[in-house]
Amino acid sequence: MPAKLLSLWLLAISAAPSFAWSNGRHGDACTAIVVGKDASATGATIASHTDDCLNCDWRLNKVPAKTHPKGAMRRIRAARFAYPRCLEEGRGLACSPSTIEAEAGDLHQWKDGEGWFADIGSIPEVERTFGYLESSYAIANEAGVTMGETTCGAKLIGYPKAPSGHPIGLSPTALKWIDNPAGGALLDISELSRLGLERGATAREAIKVMGGLAEAHGFYGADDTPGEAGEALVVADGNEAWLFNILCDDSGGSAVWAAQRVPDDHVAVVANQFTIRKVDLGDEENFMASKNMVEVALRAGLWDGKGEFDFAAAFAWVPTSETSFPYTLTYAARRMWRIMDLAAPALKLPPYPDSALFDGYPISVKPEALVGREEALSWLRDHYEDTPYDMTKGLAAGPYGDPARYDGADTTDAGEGLYKDAGLGWLEGGETGRPVTDAVTMDDNRKGKFERAISCFRTAHSFAAFSLGSSAAAAAGSDGEKKNALVDTVVWFSNYAPHASAFSPVPVGVPEAPAPFGTGLHHRVDVKSAYWAHALVGNWADRFHIFTRGDVRQAQRKAESRGEAALLEGRRTALEALELGELLAAGAALKGAEADAPEAAQEKAGAESLAGRGGAREAAEILGAVAQASAAANLADWWALFWALAAKYKDGQRLDDLGAETLTPTKLWYPRSWLEEAGYFRPELPPWGTGGPDHPDKGALLEAVSVPPAEAAQSSGLVSWSHAAALVVGLAAGLALAALFAGPGKQAASQLRQSLRRTGEGAGLPLASRRGGRARAGYETIDDEAAASSAHVQIPSVLGGGASFDKPDAVLEQGGVSSAVQYINDFKPAAVLPKRPASPRAVRTMV
Repeated sequence: MPAKLLSLWLLAISAAPSFAWSNGRHGDACTAIVVGKDASATGATIASHTDDCLNCDWRLNKVPAKTHPKGAMRRIRAARFAYPRCLEEGRGLACSPSTIEAEAGDLHQWKDGEGWFADIGSIPEVERTFGYLESSYAIANEAGVTMGETTCGAKLIGYPKAPSGHPIGLSPTALKWIDNPAGGALLDISELSRLGLERGATAREAIKVMGGLAEAHGFYGADDTPGEAGEALVVADGNEAWLFNILCDDSGGSAVWAAQRVPDDHVAVVANQFTIRKVDLGDEENFMASKNMVEVALRAGLWDGKGEFDFAAAFAWVPTSETSFPYTLTYAARRMWRIMDLAAPALKLPPYPDSALFDGYPISVKPEALVGREEALSWLRDHYEDTPYDMTKGLAAGPYGDPARYDGADTTDAGEGLYKDAGLGWLEGGETGRPVTDAVTMDDNRKGKFERAISCFRTAHSFAAFSLGSSAAAAAGSDGEKKNALVDTVVWFSNYAPHASAFSPVPVGVPEAPAPFGTGLHHRVDVKSAYWAHALVGNWADRFHIFTRGDVRQAQRKAESRGEAALLEGRRTALEALELGELLAAGAALKGAEADAPEAAQEKAGAESLAGRGGAREAAEILGAVAQASAAANLADWWALFWALAAKYKDGQRLDDLGAETLTPTKLWYPRSWLEEAGYFRPELPPWGTGGPDHPDKGALLEAVSVPPAEAAQSSGLVSWSHAAALVVGLAAGLALAALFAGPGKQAASQLRQSLRRTGEGAGLPLASRRGGRARAGYETIDDEAAASSAHVQIPSVLGGGASFDKPDAVLEQGGVSSAVQYINDFKPAAVLPKRPASPRAVRTMV
């Protein structure tokens, strides 16, 4: 396809709403980290991942190893991440239809082969596939290969094939399909990662499997936007660590990919942006790539053929708008900077790269200290603490350091309609009088930014996967000790945000995932689910984060140290079982060679059966018991922690002396910095019920109670003191107000209060305009009585007036308001009101 036509095609598909593709995933933008074996304290490679998805199915699942008959086909479905992400017998307990039916109950009747679970194609099976652990993506297989994922931007966009029997453009779900020139793509990164671990015995082999299948059957991204069109994986085994970048090709039916090896003594991180740059295809030891890589870049007009080829420069989508560019730098580059800075602080890398392609950052760094379990997990729990970007500090963190920054959304009526539904209503504001609300559009959201943490409130699950072995067969390590991938590939796994969770060890050889990690759904709280225990601790603890984080960290250290001890004991026992199995297998072979037929076959079969029970099967049961016990203990600890936190921290207080005869709560009074930013010490706020120099401008006070005559009340009666105190800003002395409100009734007071609310004059502060009333040109400091008495005011009918006066003294003739006017004229305030801000929005922010 010529470059010009391709550009038009890209523009068309990105602009056509009827061609929308979405996998149902919300807010997914993950972080992936990989540590080479010589940078690791244990000699194991480490692949880490945070699956930061608001509605993803968080359950951990063990897919068993399988043997397939010749001619068998593997079913392929469109990517799905919401619960249930899978529905298929033989793919592990979490995917079993009976599990979904029992767990979900009457929520929805999902059926295999229908809707999201209809096949969009199939590929030939291989004879044998490895067992592996998986959640939203594949994690680790029984050969010792591990993976972590992160979605990236890409310039070429792919779409999935439509299920057979579904008309083009239609689907029983919100998903819509298109028929592109190549008929659509078959594979996304979740399915590719599973295929890679099913078929790859090493990291290098898994990458070749994924790349080859994507080229043959097509690749599509998370949705049809350039920001989600590409994907990256970190892939490791006991010997090597790799980075893998992939996107659709320009035909829509194939893929472009590249892989680069991470030095054994280095650490690398990928955070939603391609990081592979120069690809040296002559260096097969450190680079791999699709055969069409350069050809597609040239054909699509993404590279001019000059100079050294740069994968990210050619294929990575880079936002160019003034608002998107800085957002991307902080959202993606900040995480990359943080991990490299934690690993190698002496490099003093700048917190901002030189470009959106992360120029100025290396692809990996050599850590100054070896990375162990504690360091690997602490990286996943990070909020940029003790840096200028610390998310536990500043006004956005609230008074107690809450690190959460929720995702932006369109909250107007065209979007969520959130704030109107919440009863905040519409206010008149702005110099043009057009309606404004607290709602925001997505365009508004793009004009601002928060920092984006590594430990994110919407994390579905996270892990750090350690691999010492690169094949399922036992091998001697450098220290002479036997090593086996079933035992020595361990996933430290947790649900929910890492900073609020406890990780538990799950060796890849377990027969099933631990029940606390394989249970639960978003729809309702489940006390058997680790996700819910962690989520409730996080939601409660983060409210008082600067105080509670010590309690949470102490619980994490206890849980993870206990898991480490259990893992070491279980590993020793499992290796003994594997060794016994080897001895029995050798004995079986010997008996088979020595015995005469027909007894030979019978004795050999008996010995092999004994070997199986004493070998891998028993080792798996041992590992499963260790993983289950560790996860169950952590689950119990976290529910206990939640209830303990709920009692200790609540209502602005902390209980420190639970064993005392009489409790004396410690008040968690707000920090001075937050009080200052919140306006607690702001001098223009008057002390209610007293007079004095801190009252606002007297003219502004009179204007604050101004409403147009047409909106004046028509009824009479006694106005209560509570209404008067809420309505007349700054008029606090009881006797004056009692004289002021001698006649009007409750309905009149209510109408006046509504008028004041519309004007936004709460707390005596001005807004730029009012509905129906006369607007002043601006509010300036009033220093003398002459200036004050020349100010224009308008007294509402409900106060006995209804006419406009140029001098406040004139209202002395208006009966019921005379006391109030005299009360105001007694003051000589100076410099108590701010000058009118430049924009109505700034005023509302100030108020």
